[in-house]
Amino acid sequence: MFSKRFLGSLAATILVCFPGAGMAGDYDGNHFEITMGFITGEQDYTGTHFQRKGNTALTLAAPFLEKPFNRVSLHGLRYEACLVANYVRMTMGVDIPFTSYRLSDATGTYEIDGRAVEVITDDLSPFDLHFGIGGEFWMGPVAAYADLIGGVHWTDASFLVEGENLDYSALTFNFWARAGLRVHVKDWLFLAVAGEIGIVGDMKWMAELSVEFAIM
Repeated sequence: MFSKRFLGSLAATILVCFPGAGMAGDYDGNHFEITMGFITGEQDYTGTHFQRKGNTALTLAAPFLEKPFNRVSLHGLRYEACLVANYVRMTMGVDIPFTSYRLSDATGTYEIDGRAVEVITDDLSPFDLHFGIGGEFWMGPVAAYADLIGGVHWTDASFLVEGENLDYSALTFNFWARAGLRVHVKDWLFLAVAGEIGIVGDMKWMAELSVEFAIM
């Protein structure tokens, strides 16, 4: 989460770097926008139920409790549409993150059918579709906003065990809260920064830096 002091400093910096900011006149904040941004954060899959795909006889359980499933880092892209009307925000978007972990964290030895077997996490790929509702309050060219967001979260995992690929998938529903600050740079352009904290589901925390384009 970002402190008030950090958000205030960031807003001041943006206003200095973009002299056009603050020339919004009597702009009332009502608009429809398209957002493109970067996200970074952590997911924890130790409480997620993964289902095996395919007809293989092997079944894994222990690897899902260890690295990289335990608080894996992720970085990626976010695309969102947002309607703001009379201080009420309605959002819909997708997250396309990519997990980041070391090979040493993805390799472990586990007992399978009474034998010690090396298991390698070959792939861990999440995808998210989310909807949100919240509030937004404008103070001249600067807006503070907060959302409660619910998202459907798809995750695919693949393991390599003695030359055999084992594929798993999970479908979960996440709730999280987001708070952020946006600066109105031009009539059609905004810059925003936000922090997010997970309430229910896989996500632990997230940070976002985005540009937003007003359509109406």
